[in-house]
Amino acid sequence: MSDVLDDTRSKTLDPDLKDLIETNDRSKKGYIFCIACEHVIGHVNDRVDIMGAHEHSMTNPYGVTHTFGCYSEAPGVDLFGEPTAADTWFPGFSWRLACCEGCGQHMGWMFERNNESFCGLIVSQIRAG
Repeated sequence: MSDVLDDTRSKTLDPDLKDLIETNDRSKKGYIFCIACEHVIGHVNDRVDIMGAHEHSMTNPYGVTHTFGCYSEAPGVDLFGEPTAADTWFPGFSWRLACCEGCGQHMGWMFERNNESFCGLIVSQIRAG
């Protein structure tokens, strides 16, 4: 397990996420980490294409452009706020802020509609292991 988690990270990891990593049959490589604190955010195998692409560059109403990749799940984030459709980049989807469970750093957004969801993770905020 030392190739995924060191002793410090193992002690601070959310118990549910730690269990997922330790019992998962996926390759131990390919986990996605928060660039600020090294908390496990997800896995590269959860990459998905939304509107024909995995990676998107979108500009918010304040003129800030974010480049992010889409993932079917990101169990290492906490979600904040009520879902809102205001200024959404994906028609029909509402969004909420997604922040690192480990340090609170803004990681991206969870996009949701009906029983469908995906997480957009800002590429400059993550690194693959």
